[in-house]
Amino acid sequence: MTTPLLHVADLTKNFGGLTALAGVHIEVRSGTIHGLIGPNGSGKSTFINTVTGVIPPNSGQIVIDGRNVAGLRPNIVNAAGIARTFQNLRLFKAMSVLDNVLIGEHRHMGYGLGSALTMRNGEAERHVKDVAMGLLADVGLAHRAEAISGSLPYGEQRLLEIARALATQPKLLMLDEPLAGMNPTEMDRVVAILRRIVARGVTILLVEHAVRVVMSVCDRISVLNFGRNIAEGSPQEIQGNEDVVVAYLGRRRHVA
Repeated sequence: MTTPLLHVADLTKNFGGLTALAGVHIEVRSGTIHGLIGPNGSGKSTFINTVTGVIPPNSGQIVIDGRNVAGLRPNIVNAAGIARTFQNLRLFKAMSVLDNVLIGEHRHMGYGLGSALTMRNGEAERHVKDVAMGLLADVGLAHRAEAISGSLPYGEQRLLEIARALATQPKLLMLDEPLAGMNPTEMDRVVAILRRIVARGVTILLVEHAVRVVMSVCDRISVLNFGRNIAEGSPQEIQGNEDVVVAYLGRRRHVA
């Protein structure tokens, strides 16, 4: 079996006397969409926050493409290849759509000696703008490039946050409930975009409450409950797993 792009082992996070993650183990294979689901309070957002360096773990390994980033700062984790979006939008709402994506590119916009030898500053600026416009086209927002971000409908703001995360050129994109507040048509649009992102070489970890979408788009799914792994497998295996049914419904399925 190939080495996973993301390998998380024995990940534990305590908040005082509360254990939010208790020895969580998840592996995400390169080139896939990996779902992470569970009831409210199961530890999904804590998992993302810990993996991306927003909060430090108490113990455990977080290995991205062979590098252990457990406990490192978010900017270092991002440089190692992990980008993310948030449950609550964190756009620069007074800035343009294009400028939000350009901010995401800042790590790749240096004008040092190497850049100076290959292109003039004006050419470099045009290049990063072209890249940003390409990312906006990927999420269907190129025509909104000059709009103020805060003026966009909620669903388009979600798409803009995805484009900005992609601007950091990640190996792994972690999406924290990107479909929240969307109608079925908007959800279908995002699903199509996620499939295009993976086809272009970016792996996705999808945390989402819209279980129907998760089952349709994910290659594998991990399930947390009370900060612990309770299941992992294909969508078909997860749908038939009794522990998952109990976690969501609070009871076993009745068999006549």
